[in-house]
Amino acid sequence: MSRRGAAGPQASEKQRDAGVTVQLRVTPRAARNAIKRDGDLLRVHVTASPVDGAANAALIRLLASRLRVPASTIHIVSGQAGRTKLLHMDTLSAEDFWQRVTST
Repeated sequence: MSRRGAAGPQASEKQRDAGVTVQLRVTPRAARNAIKRDGDLLRVHVTASPVDGAANAALIRLLASRLRVPASTIHIVSGQAGRTKLLHMDTLSAEDFWQRVTST
């Protein structure tokens, strides 16, 4: 796995042969759904509660909508029960990911 610094923060993403893996911080029970880039960290706020996987499902739906990819291509690799998560997206490069996630 090689690091890709030009497309986004080095500390929070890894380019794999197919897709991109990104570390992010989730805030459940937020006032509104939002995606913010905070330096080297991607912060995602979801209105759903962290009960029975509702916040994880909301996270995936929000990212799929923003990135314009099917939700089935976004996988939580680690952090299912925590706020810090590692996600893998099958269909995007690191450059595409950062370009789409920071656009409005």
